[in-house]
Amino acid sequence: MSATQPLRSLFAGLIALGTLVLGAAVPAHAAESVPIQTWRLDNGARVLFVHRPQLPMTSLRVVFDAGSARDPEGKFGLSALTARMLDEGAGEMSPDAFARKVDDLGIQFSASNSQDTLAVQVTSLTEGETTQRAWDLLAQALTEPAFPERSLKRERQRQLVGIRRDEEDPQRVAIKAFYRAVYGEHPYAHPSDGVPGQVRKLERPDLAEFAANHFVGQNATIALVGDLAREEAERLLAKTLGRLPGGEAPDPLPPVPALEEAQEVFLKRDVAQAHVLMGQPGAEWGATDYFPLLVGNYSLGGGGFASRLMGAVREEEGLSYSVFSTFHALARRGPFVAGLQTANAKVEKALGILRSEVATYVAEGPTADEVEAAQRYLTGSFPLRIESNQDIVGQLTTMGFYGLGMDYLDRFRERVRAVDGAAIRQAMGERLDPDRMVTVIVGAQRPEGFGQGAE
Repeated sequence: MSATQPLRSLFAGLIALGTLVLGAAVPAHAAESVPIQTWRLDNGARVLFVHRPQLPMTSLRVVFDAGSARDPEGKFGLSALTARMLDEGAGEMSPDAFARKVDDLGIQFSASNSQDTLAVQVTSLTEGETTQRAWDLLAQALTEPAFPERSLKRERQRQLVGIRRDEEDPQRVAIKAFYRAVYGEHPYAHPSDGVPGQVRKLERPDLAEFAANHFVGQNATIALVGDLAREEAERLLAKTLGRLPGGEAPDPLPPVPALEEAQEVFLKRDVAQAHVLMGQPGAEWGATDYFPLLVGNYSLGGGGFASRLMGAVREEEGLSYSVFSTFHALARRGPFVAGLQTANAKVEKALGILRSEVATYVAEGPTADEVEAAQRYLTGSFPLRIESNQDIVGQLTTMGFYGLGMDYLDRFRERVRAVDGAAIRQAMGERLDPDRMVTVIVGAQRPEGFGQGAE
């Protein structure tokens, strides 16, 4: 793990699907070695399938447009709590019976949410009837979730404990404050795990209504990878996830407005290292300038010791161990963020360099050598990043959910190589305005002249 990774990974973990982040090394796989087949179930669910017979296993992931951005007003945290409760029984099956069935089948069952999605995954062997029984269990969890009161009380409390724990972590405090400032009244503003006062009030009818509205075929993307023939995959999916009602997909999320002016937020905490985040709305999945931003950000702050930010802040000045930048694509404009950690006494100097480097890069773009280095790394590393069915499932769900096109993997390296300095400079200039950035500092002392955020 490079020196840039700890904070960048934490940031991505809070805001993402858990798959691809612009500026990180983007995993992908050549389409010629991962032939993707696609079809729709009768209920409208879209299936992306890869036959991979190397191991007698299948990984099945179902993704719904049911992330925290779909939490109703006053019920922030509902998507997260619903995901937490999906292995707590189904139909007449108690939580203990559900857990025993998972153990008896020898499968892995998990559910999670992000800002855009709620995802449920099951991994199983293909021996005997294991696959069908595993998918039956998944389908029952989605069509007949039990949401028992005793489990709900426990999981609601665990979610609240997690939120309180975040309040003691300066990095997470900074990230949540950053989102509030960047997104304002947009659904992306509130954290995926919700806010305490609203989580405490969530009850079983809230979860049942959320599941009924969102766990429908028209709102589902299904990714399947493993040792299964196409005909068998179609048959089993029709018998299991084909039981989801057709329903309707929710309306698109509202556009993310551009920031009208710069904002500075200082949050006082008794910490040895100040945590700094700076950014604004960046890019959405499927954007025409995705690849220029990807290649460009590698040189700016996504390439570890190959990036300008690392060179300027750490290597030249010794101000920070961890410094990075990233574009995090979402259904609507996800954030661009640059960040670092530094000693409290050095915040002003480190922030000045961070701002200067970002502004210079936006105005001037990369050198030809920087473009070549980024292309060499991104094209050379991405085929090595797919090593398991689960990895490929993550790629397929991202492609399917965000409508990236069936040639996305096939043309990945071609599109990276096609980027030049002019395209990067244009994309950065159109996406970023250094004069209208949100800057969040969580530290022990406010830098002189820094904004009026809450303490």
